[in-house]
Amino acid sequence: MVCSVNLEVDLPDGNYQWQIQPRNEVGPGPWSQSLPMTIKKRPDAAILISPTAALLNCNQKPTYSWQVAYLATQYLLSVQDVLGVTTERWYSNTEANCTTTTCSVTPDFPVVEGNVQWRVKTANSEGEGPWSAPFVFTVKCPPPPTTLSKVTPVTNSNLIAYNWKAVPSATLYQLQVKNSQGQVILKNGILPPV
Repeated sequence: MVCSVNLEVDLPDGNYQWQIQPRNEVGPGPWSQSLPMTIKKRPDAAILISPTAALLNCNQKPTYSWQVAYLATQYLLSVQDVLGVTTERWYSNTEANCTTTTCSVTPDFPVVEGNVQWRVKTANSEGEGPWSAPFVFTVKCPPPPTTLSKVTPVTNSNLIAYNWKAVPSATLYQLQVKNSQGQVILKNGILPPV
């Protein structure tokens, strides 16, 4: 015969030992051997995947990914730039595109040049879990190109040649023309290196 009892006791997260003692009309008997019991209601820490120390281009909006944390239903992404400015946002499992193993988000904020530290905190309806260990990655902007020719007065503005020295680390360029008041009057799309 097996005996069991369900007790409504709200124990905090932790490791416990439990045992049982029999009793009858003569008195108590010996305590049973104790058995371990773990109460786990709050989520584990997330384990970060990427970005890590890789060099990212200036103004890129990186995708942050981490392993799914046990019992987590929400994740707080915290990104701190080289100036000490911290941007944070909570994501549900759905918003963080969580699968059975990983989560990933691409926030709508770019990161500035320099070292960027990021980490993730977990949470569920029982409360917040711990922060992940932080990761640091570096954002490196390409230097500005050197313009090579001044445009002299021309009669046909459709035939203006703009020349500049190539920047070794650049993969794309954007051209803009401003008038004498500093207003942008022409902004060309992203140009591949020529």
